Amino acid sequence: MDKKGFTIIELIVVIAVIAVLSAIVMINVVSYKDKSREAAIKAEMSQLSRFGVNYFYTKGNYEDFCDSLEAEPFFMKISDFAGSPIGCNNGAVHWKVCCVDRHGQTNDGLSWAVCAKLITEPTSAWCSDYTGVSRKISLNNCENNMITNNLAVCPAS
Repeated sequence: MDKKGFTIIELIVVIAVIAVLSAIVMINVVSYKDKSREAAIKAEMSQLSRFGVNYFYTKGNYEDFCDSLEAEPFFMKISDFAGSPIGCNNGAVHWKVCCVDRHGQTNDGLSWAVCAKLITEPTSAWCSDYTGVSRKISLNNCENNMITNNLAVCPAS
């Protein structure tokens, strides 16, 4: 008897192998997508730091830095990449970014700090401040502890 074609078992095995390989590829693609979004957050925060220097030289201080129309595009871009909203007990939430500029406080207009939640590490955030520091900190520090000696700064992890 001369058979042509494949048996149903052979077809099922081939489909199962393809499904497993597809699942592995999808998991890796999602992981790289999240990492690229995180890299974009860090890059935008770096650009925001550069903007902060220009803001200071233009205005003479950082007063209203967080509420400035000039900073809003940075907050919007960072928020586009950030996964979920963030709390901010010591500043103001702008889109999904916590920004502290000490407006109306002691040392008014002398400092600012900004942080955004990281995607691949849900308990971490990326922080940039007026000194040029950019680093990973705990999400709790981002939401609650960005003021040291009456200056808005990125806390140590």
